[in-house]
Amino acid sequence: MAHAGEWAGRQLETDANTANTADARPPSAPGVARTPPDAEQPPPPPGDQARIESADLAKLIVRGGAWSLAISATGAALSLGVHLVLARTLGAEEYGRYVFALAWMNVLMLVGKFELDTASVRFVGAYSGTEQWSFLRGFLRRSAQIVGGVSLAIALVGGVIVFALMDRLARNTALSFLAASLLLPVTAMGQLKASVIQGFKHVVRAQVPTLLIRPIVFVASVLLLRFALDGAVTAPVAVLLQLGATTVALLLTVWFLREVLPQRAREASEAFDTRYWIRTAAGLLVISGGQVIVSTNSDVLVVGSLLGTQPAGQYGAASQLASAVSFGVSAISFIALPMIADMHARGALRQLQELISYVARLGLLLSVPVLIALVIAARPLLSAFGPSFADVSWLLILLGFDQLVGAIFGIAGYLLVMTGHQVTAARVIIGSAVLNLVLTFALTPLFGLMGAGVATTITTIVRCYLLTTSMRGALRLSLAPWAPRRTATPPTE
Repeated sequence: MAHAGEWAGRQLETDANTANTADARPPSAPGVARTPPDAEQPPPPPGDQARIESADLAKLIVRGGAWSLAISATGAALSLGVHLVLARTLGAEEYGRYVFALAWMNVLMLVGKFELDTASVRFVGAYSGTEQWSFLRGFLRRSAQIVGGVSLAIALVGGVIVFALMDRLARNTALSFLAASLLLPVTAMGQLKASVIQGFKHVVRAQVPTLLIRPIVFVASVLLLRFALDGAVTAPVAVLLQLGATTVALLLTVWFLREVLPQRAREASEAFDTRYWIRTAAGLLVISGGQVIVSTNSDVLVVGSLLGTQPAGQYGAASQLASAVSFGVSAISFIALPMIADMHARGALRQLQELISYVARLGLLLSVPVLIALVIAARPLLSAFGPSFADVSWLLILLGFDQLVGAIFGIAGYLLVMTGHQVTAARVIIGSAVLNLVLTFALTPLFGLMGAGVATTITTIVRCYLLTTSMRGALRLSLAPWAPRRTATPPTE
């Protein structure tokens, strides 16, 4: 598969006859072009992009990541505030039901959106960059049809299953699952549309509705219902209020998308390459499925199933706080990923090594202080959720360390995916997912919440070690914050 950087600066024209045929195959485009596995990749075009000096590289990363970091930080603070309000308003038992229902929804939504949101970043950027407006319009329509249809089908099947098990579930637990079924397709469409906007490189508009507007509307509606209207807020009601807030975010995202969609794309006829789009999304789905299993979502599900909804709420609160360790690195990596693909495609391995080392230094700078703060203030922070949450302070510290390891070494997986070694990354992630499930089911009944936390941390360490080793073998690059400045040489077959 050709990389985006190989096509930088080129402008490809779409054949008018091909553009008007259904399921036609598009010409080569950034990140879209396909060649036989044994075919020799074309050399990167010389001089099509100016080399970036180290100082300029640092400025690009800092400047480019500033907005993303600011939005992520604000979103993380709002998310924490939402969970604090919910835990205080609902109580430990109802809060546990809320977290448990949304954890199941997030797992099912992985299939519902079929990873076409991730694929959108790639294909929208490729088609818009090469002005293949017909295929862009076709992809936008087909991806919306697939995500809308699949997510609705999953929501309906989930609702039927809940009705069938109504007698075996607590009433509020069953109602929470039903409300989460309604929330699933709205959330899936919102993520798809936001990823399309991200593909057009409008990062702020892609993030603001979900990370800022939705939590503000949600917590305002919870407080309004509880204190202004003196109504009872239970787990099912909270999920329904989340549905309302997510709908507002979706409408705002659709409005933003209409503003950023180029006029030439609006006027172009539709062309489709559905089979290739689905095949690409299916590959991403395998990787994302493994990532969900090794994430704290699966831990919440196992804890809720084995220990009950109240421990699930405690685990969810601890993992929510621990995620603050890595959100800064995630914002910086968001900006670094397209640069990684570009530099690798152009053979600029020295610059790529400098970029990786700079991201690693920023990762330490942004993550370590947050972890230290969590260690010092673990009990007070958890007590804000309620008195019973303070008992899991050691779990918070453990999950914070888990987040630190993933934040520093997790870029190895991105490097493999962005440089054409996604099969290697998929094998490691799927193997890690199996390991996580085995350890979680084995350790949780024996050691409770700490058993689930230990299982996740062990899995993270193993996964990061295998990804880093694979990355070094495939690319001969280092994740060290201060790697020696030398020109890396591509590995020989």
